[in-house]
Amino acid sequence: MGLRDETNKQQQQQQQRALEEVIEKLSPPSSTRHIHIEGYFGSRLPNWMMVPATWVFKSLRILRMDKLHYCTQLPNGLCQLPSLETLSINDARAIKTVGPKAWRNGTGRSKGRVRLQPALRVLHIDNCKLRYLPPGLSSSKRFGLRQLNLYELSNLTSVENFPSVVEVDIFDCPKLTRISSLSKLQKIRIVRCPIVVLLEGVPLLDSMVMEDTTMETLPEYLTTVTPRYLKLTCSKKLYEPLLTCSSSEYDKISHIKSRTIDYIRSR
Repeated sequence: MGLRDETNKQQQQQQQRALEEVIEKLSPPSSTRHIHIEGYFGSRLPNWMMVPATWVFKSLRILRMDKLHYCTQLPNGLCQLPSLETLSINDARAIKTVGPKAWRNGTGRSKGRVRLQPALRVLHIDNCKLRYLPPGLSSSKRFGLRQLNLYELSNLTSVENFPSVVEVDIFDCPKLTRISSLSKLQKIRIVRCPIVVLLEGVPLLDSMVMEDTTMETLPEYLTTVTPRYLKLTCSKKLYEPLLTCSSSEYDKISHIKSRTIDYIRSR
């Protein structure tokens, strides 16, 4: 069995190297507007994506990377895509680090201060092991980023300091505890994130959706936020006290005048 496993491992490594050599020679023209990489099983992305020279893709508006099962690092050159509007990263479970220059806030010796992805409007990250979002994403100079979608980030603990984001979707982030300092946030959905204890710094919040059918008590942070509308889907055990105006759970949301409350009925 051990010999067969070692043979299979060697064959996989050979296939990976062959694929990496092929994609290395497929460098798109600088006028490319949309790149979609799916099912890539190489251990590293091609050099034309990893090096800072990626800025030559000055027309690239959409970059989507799906099912990068063996890649461990995102491209360094992401910070130098001046026209990028949508960045989507899905099912990249091996990624543990973001290239040290990918969303750098510092000053380069040869290029001076870099304004990080000034056109980026939508960031979508799905099924990755990142523990935190790259700090350069929350740069005070980033005015274009409007929408943040974070799905199945098993190690993510916080979402903080995004001064221009107006809409956030957060699904299935079991270690997430903090959401704060989103000064322009208007709409948020929090689905199956059971240990969030802090939601603050959201003065413009207008619409809030919360869904967790295991939820038996409401989080205390609901007493400090003032959305115009709240949609809540919870357990039946929590649903029933929320129908009683004298309950302590009802008191947590009594200041939110427009509400829709429901629970998932057993099939």
